Order: sequence, then C-alpha cells, then structure tokens
Amino acid sequence: MSKYVVFYSTACIFMSVTMTLSNGNKIELPAELQGKDTFEGDMKLTADQFTKIEERIEAQKHRIETRKAYAILSTRWEDAIVPYRIEPESQGDTAVILSAIAHWESKTCIRFPQYDPAEHTSFISFTKQDGCWSYIGKVFTGAQEISIGIGCEHLGTIAHEIGHAIGFFHEQSRPDRDSYVIINEDNIIDGYEDNFQKYDTGTIDTHQVPYDIGSLMHYGERYFSKNGLNTIDAVNPADQSKMGQRDGLSDADILLANLMYKCPGVSGDPHMKTFDGRPYTFQGVCWYTLFKDCFYHKPDFEVAVKFEPRGDSTTDHFRTRAVAFNVSVGMEYANVNGLDVITGNKGHDTAARSIRVQKEQNVVILEFTSNNTTFTLEWALRKHALKVNVQGATYNGRLCGLMGNADGDTRNDFQTPDGNVVLDAAEFGESWEVKGQTCE
Repeated sequence: MSKYVVFYSTACIFMSVTMTLSNGNKIELPAELQGKDTFEGDMKLTADQFTKIEERIEAQKHRIETRKAYAILSTRWEDAIVPYRIEPESQGDTAVILSAIAHWESKTCIRFPQYDPAEHTSFISFTKQDGCWSYIGKVFTGAQEISIGIGCEHLGTIAHEIGHAIGFFHEQSRPDRDSYVIINEDNIIDGYEDNFQKYDTGTIDTHQVPYDIGSLMHYGERYFSKNGLNTIDAVNPADQSKMGQRDGLSDADILLANLMYKCPGVSGDPHMKTFDGRPYTFQGVCWYTLFKDCFYHKPDFEVAVKFEPRGDSTTDHFRTRAVAFNVSVGMEYANVNGLDVITGNKGHDTAARSIRVQKEQNVVILEFTSNNTTFTLEWALRKHALKVNVQGATYNGRLCGLMGNADGDTRNDFQTPDGNVVLDAAEFGESWEVKGQTCE
C-alpha cells in the first residue's frame, strides 16, 4: 500500500562518526563534525541570531506566542548569486568543493561565481578549521566562512554546509516535525538535548514544502546518541532508512531552494506530488486530469480536479486550490463539489455501484476498484487537500495525468498526453487541462 498526498529517491550515503566512551557506551556524532562554538553541531550563529533563537525556544517552552529556510533571522544572497573563494589551506579540497557547488548549480538557479573583489562585496570563504560548519544565510559583508575540516571532505557534507549558507536550517527543526519523527530524548548525549529543538514559523519558513525525512539537511537516526540507540525515529517506519542521507539534494530540498530564491518557473505553493513522489508547483485554473488509465484508448477510469484562485492570491503571487473533483468508472460517475456528492450511471442502470462513498465530518472518501487495484480518494475540504491511496500494482506505468505514470521513475513523471516528457512543470500541467470545460 502506498499513500500519495496531492496539493499539498535516492540511493543514499549515510555518514557519521562513532566514539567509544570509557564505560563502553558508544556515542554517534554527525557527519558534519562539530567545531568550536557551533550550534546544533555544525551551524554558526551571530550574537543577534543566537539571542533571538534562544528567546523563541524559551517562549515555546512556556507556550508563549511570539527549514530549513530562515523566515526572519537571516537574509538571502542577492539575485541568487553566492560568490565563493577557496582559501590556501583548503586548496587540497578544491575538486570536492567544486563538485558540491556544481551539484547545487545543477539543481537550482543559485549561482556560485568565483569571488572577484571588483564585482562582489560579500562571499563565502571555504576554509579548513575545526570541524564542518557554516553560518545560516547571508550574515556578513565581506568573507563569510565555511569550514571544511579534516573528515568533512565529502560532496554531501559540503553540499549540506552550503545549504546552511544559503539559509537552510536542519530539517528536523521544522515546526511540523512531530508529525513525521519522534525524538528519543533518553538516548541523547547529556547536555546535547538543545540540538533537537523545534522552532516556530517565525524562525523557519517551510514555504509549504512537505517535510522530507530524506532531506540532505536531516539528522541521521543516531546523531548525538549516548548509547547506540536511535535519537530519532520516523513515525512511518518505512521512512527510517531515508534519514541522514548525504548523497545529495532531495527533490524537496531542490524545490525549497528554488522557492526561496524565486527561481524562474517556480512560484506559489508546491502543492502537487506525483505517484512516484516528485513534488512540483502548478497553478492551473479550471479542470485538469488528475490521473486516468492510459493503457487503452477508452480508459477504465478517470479522475479530474477543478482548481480556482485562492482568496489570498495576488498578481505577483498567484495561488490556486482544489475545490471539486469528478470520478468516472466505466459508465458510473461521482461528482464532488465542496462536501456535496452526486453519483449516478450514464447507462440503463442509474445507480453507481462500483464507486463507494463515505462521508465524515468535513471529509469525503471515495473508493473504486479496477482490475484488482483499489483507489481511495480522501477529500478534506478545510485544507482543500486530496489524498490518493493505491492498493495493487495492475496500473503501475499505465497511468497518466498530473500525478504521473506510477512506474517508479521520477525522471519521466512530466509526460504529456502525446507521450513526450517535458522539463517544465507549467507546460506539463497545462497539457492535462480538460478540453471543453468552462469555468467562471
């Protein structure tokens, strides 16, 4: 059984350092080896940042109102340009540093030109000090250090530190983390409990990108463990193996960076996700094919969704949301508008027997089965969220629409009705507009 959330894979390398204490207990430290005066192991804070974060942590402890991506406490690099300089002591790490930079540039619109004093006033300075660490966001005029110390010379580790420099916090610090991970405080090294703090939305802006246990910025399962047991467990055990990977940026990391820096073609809410797990942004208006059986000319079933502009949508920040959806299975149909459901049959039998409907408070659940595969659609009007649950493998690679083809490969998710694979999310989304429908 697999669950996919609409509207909101990597092969992994895991790195850590294990030390044995005099009592025989093993403690595990992050791949990002701690430096002097670091926060959460590998982050450096200015005095102002540290004070504000401490105030927010204290406020949360006393329930006082007051990403990865900094909301208030840092600034972005202007025009998504992050100049760099590799210092003499780090020249031996040039190749791996440039590989990490190229990794970021290949996935985002952020550019890392070599520092030129005639053109740039600020830059990140790769140096070799104690441990691996970086400041958060752009905080200095002039040189802003990133330490790539002994043992840190790995692409994933350096890419992680660059993530901090452009404004990413650790993933497990997000305000919504408790829905996805469990912090086992009894297993944390005494005195390191603050490394597992959760911050509020005033500190971290998630840009509504879904929580990602496979993020390059996520702690590993035994980071700062005093006894070899997990300090973090995934709420969904199937996600446990994704935690702490240092292979490279995840799809959600890429999406967040591109949203933070307003990269072309990425705007609004990242509210779409394919069957194969690829998140993307598409702001269509009117009716679109969400998914259907594309194996036969006449599909066994089809699900279409209607989008309309959100109330807070503006010309500069256009946002849409789902408001209705239609399901057809053979001659039967179910139309859902808000919480109103109309079912019927276009044939001689007027009943819709294959589509099962269940209504709960503010939730509508539709279920249908085709060729030994069961599709369950759970519609929550308050969040304008539609969850699709698939049980069975008959249609793997046979589906098409905004949710992709379910063949297990995210690289060909953006397949248009003519069978071509495109790169642009907007081009892909618009190709699935339902023709002949009119919307106010």
